[in-house]
Amino acid sequence: MPIERREELEYRHLAPMLKNRHAEPLFVKARPLEDESMPIPLSTHTGHEFDYVLSGHLKLQLGDKIEILNPGDSAFYDSSYPHGMVSVDSEGCEFLAIVMKNHRLVDSENFISLVLKHSVLAQQFRMLKLFHLHTHISTT
Repeated sequence: MPIERREELEYRHLAPMLKNRHAEPLFVKARPLEDESMPIPLSTHTGHEFDYVLSGHLKLQLGDKIEILNPGDSAFYDSSYPHGMVSVDSEGCEFLAIVMKNHRLVDSENFISLVLKHSVLAQQFRMLKLFHLHTHISTT
């Protein structure tokens, strides 16, 4: 199911019919900015996000930090921090995004571990880049 949000990102929801889900699995196609001198559009939302690059090169900005992710790279971060992404390549970039709705980082990490443990992706998974912007975990 296609989702229209921003011009440089095309989303396809991978489980639109699943009720009571705690995460949003998305297939995303990123396009480059028309003008490379323009800033990456940033957004925020509650929860945590896990992005895994399938093809192309993704420029990911988290706060004021910018990283280039290659195929097989991933990022896991608190999505309440300003973040945005665009393709570095003119032909675009494809990645999986899993947006966890809960607010506890420990629960999100357990969810990612469970997904990887029980998926074909786990056999080839390389976590080369991991952003942990959440330095303090509240247990209350």
